[in-house]
Amino acid sequence: MQPICAIAFIYDGIFKGLGEVIYLRNVLLVATAIVFIPVLLFLDHQDLKLYAIWGAFFAWIVARSIPLILIFRNKFSSVAEVK
Repeated sequence: MQPICAIAFIYDGIFKGLGEVIYLRNVLLVATAIVFIPVLLFLDHQDLKLYAIWGAFFAWIVARSIPLILIFRNKFSSVAEVK
C-alpha cells in the first residue's frame, strides 16, 4: 500500500499547493461515499474484521489517486511541458 499512498499524498500536496482544493474535496467525498463505505460494508459482511478496514482503505486510496492523476494530466499537462 505504501507506494500507492505516496502517489495519493503527492497529488494531495500538488492540488493544495495549486489552490485546487475543490477538486480534492470532491474526489475525497466521492471516494468515501462510493468506494470506502461500500467496500468496508461488503468486506465486513464477509467477516474479515481488521482486513476489511485495510482493504477498504486501500480501495479508497486507489479511488483518490486515479482521479487526481487524471485531472492533473488533463488540466496541467500543457503547463508542465517544456518547449
